[in-house]
Amino acid sequence: MRKVIVFEHLSLDGVVQAPSGKEEDVSNDFEHGGWTVPFQHPEIGQVIRGWMHEDCSLLLGRATYEQWASYWLLHSDVWPVADHAMKYVATRHALPVLWQPTTCLKHPTSELKLLKQ
Repeated sequence: MRKVIVFEHLSLDGVVQAPSGKEEDVSNDFEHGGWTVPFQHPEIGQVIRGWMHEDCSLLLGRATYEQWASYWLLHSDVWPVADHAMKYVATRHALPVLWQPTTCLKHPTSELKLLKQ
């Protein structure tokens, strides 16, 4: 059975937010983008870069997919594995497929059970 590995940036007070720039995700009037950068240990960068060279599939929410597609399509030289990886997007909305290969999961709970098999 395949593993699902979750990688998220979570503050101690429960904020899940993109880790990079101040303008990276300003949804819901969030003004503290980039909050993780000053606190990151150098080892986390090494771990992430290691993962970036492993074959994988990506499980993303709609907003993350749209953000990543607009960025990684232009930077595939940095993370070529992602360009070829299957992207699974959990969404209830119609989604323009921006980054191939992509499959939308409209019923992610049941569909993920099948994918793990």
